[in-house]
Amino acid sequence: MQPSFSPDGKYIAFTSDQGGGDNIWIMDSDGSNQRAVTKETFRLLNSAAWSSDGNYLVARKHFTSGRSLGAGEVWMYHKTGGSGVQLTKRPNEQKDLGEPAFSPDGKYIYFSQDATPGKTFHYSKDSVKGIYKIKRLDRATGEVKVIVSGMGGAIRPTPSPDGKKLAYIARDDFQSSLYIYDLTSGEHKKIYAKLDRDMQETWAIHGVYPTMDWTPDNKAIVFWAGGKINRIEIKNNQASVIPFKIKTTKQIQPALRFKQNIEKSTFDVKMLRNVQVSPDGKRVIYEALGKLWIKSLPNGKPKRLTNAKEQF
Repeated sequence: MQPSFSPDGKYIAFTSDQGGGDNIWIMDSDGSNQRAVTKETFRLLNSAAWSSDGNYLVARKHFTSGRSLGAGEVWMYHKTGGSGVQLTKRPNEQKDLGEPAFSPDGKYIYFSQDATPGKTFHYSKDSVKGIYKIKRLDRATGEVKVIVSGMGGAIRPTPSPDGKKLAYIARDDFQSSLYIYDLTSGEHKKIYAKLDRDMQETWAIHGVYPTMDWTPDNKAIVFWAGGKINRIEIKNNQASVIPFKIKTTKQIQPALRFKQNIEKSTFDVKMLRNVQVSPDGKRVIYEALGKLWIKSLPNGKPKRLTNAKEQF
C-alpha cells in the first residue's frame, strides 16, 4: 500500500508486510526488482515520502504502547537501506504523529501531529476545536514550528513542487475539505469540499487521510475521494475524475455451508447473558432470546420471569 513515485519516475516506494511486518520497500516502476529499504521486526514503518533528489525517504515509525495503541516518530533512510536517522521524537507513548513530507529544497520535513492536551489517547476529541496540527522540522537547526493549526485541525501536509504552497486537509464542522496555504502571503484557500471523512478522532497509524500530490507544473492536485482518483485545477477549482481500470485474477474459495433446520418449534438455547445467582444460591436469573428467565438450582425448569410481548 501507499505507493509513491520517485522524483525521476524510475522507482516506486511502498509499504509492505511481505517480510513479516510493515516496512518500506522499493521496486522499479514496472513492479520488478522489489527490495526492502527498512527491515524492522517490531517498530513498523509506513507512509514513505521521497526527497527531491530521489536519494532519501522519510517514513513514520510506529511505537506500540501498553494500550496496544502507540505513537509515531519520523525517520529518514537512504534508498539503499541502513538503520536510518531519527528526525523527530515522540512526545509521549499514545499520541499520533505521521504523514511526513520533504520540502522541495530539502531543508524541512513537514508532518502532522495529534496536539490535543494530555498524554493519553482518547476517542472523545473535539474536531471543531482542532485535533491535529501541521508542524515543520528545520533539518539544520532541529527547530520544530507549528505551520497550520486551529479550528478543524490540519493534516496531510503536501508542499507544492515550487515550495510556495502547502496543500492540506481540515474540517469544516464535520466535513473534511482540501485547502491550500500560501507560505509567502499566509493566505488559506479552500478548493474542494467533498472529501471523505478523515480519521482525526481515531488511531490512524497509516495516515489520517490517503496521500495526495501536486502535478509537476504546480497547476493541479491529485487526491482520493468517493472511492475515486480525482484531479483539481488550482486556477479555477475545477475538479474531474481520473478514470482507471484494473485487470487482475483472484482465487475464490468455496463457502462453507451447513444445513440448518430453522422451523423447529423448540430448540436448545446456547447463549445466556447477564447470569446472576440469588444470594441464597437457590435460584438463577438470566437473559435468553431477549427475555428474562428464572430457574431453581440445580435442576429446576426455566420459567419466564416477564410477560411483556415486546422484545427487550
